[in-house]
Amino acid sequence: MPITTALLAEYPTHLPIVADWIFHQWAIRKPGATLENVIERLQSHLQTNELPIMVIALDGAQCIGTASLRSSDLQGHEDLSPWLASVYVPEERRRMGIGTALVQAVEIHAIRLGIRNLYLFTPDREDFYSAIGWESYTTTTHDDQPVVVMRRQLSLNITSAQLEPIS
Repeated sequence: MPITTALLAEYPTHLPIVADWIFHQWAIRKPGATLENVIERLQSHLQTNELPIMVIALDGAQCIGTASLRSSDLQGHEDLSPWLASVYVPEERRRMGIGTALVQAVEIHAIRLGIRNLYLFTPDREDFYSAIGWESYTTTTHDDQPVVVMRRQLSLNITSAQLEPIS
């Protein structure tokens, strides 16, 4: 069965697994963070036409990855907006194109919303994002760790076929 992408808002039953991934990948390091906090925060991502938006990858009915589009993601860089964030694919599903499909789905949703530039930050995946069209923008720190801020200029001159739902 082919991998597809969709908005989490269309499949809200997958919110618990997405929250679990985000909690264990990032939030668990934050003092006082709980899985319940992450679930509550992700409720705001159940949207289709305004930020924040969460995209998921599906293999049939199974959720196999996630990414989000949000207005801010890196403290101290509130002047940059919006952000690709929370790109996650379980380890056993990596290197199969799922991360790329998730990023492209977020980019398409951004274009639909009239967004011209997207930003992200990464401590260790600069090569992945560079390979799919992102450019290094600046360097900074996050949680006392060096990170690269990257930017993607989105083309609003794409065909309507490119704006069709990814499947």
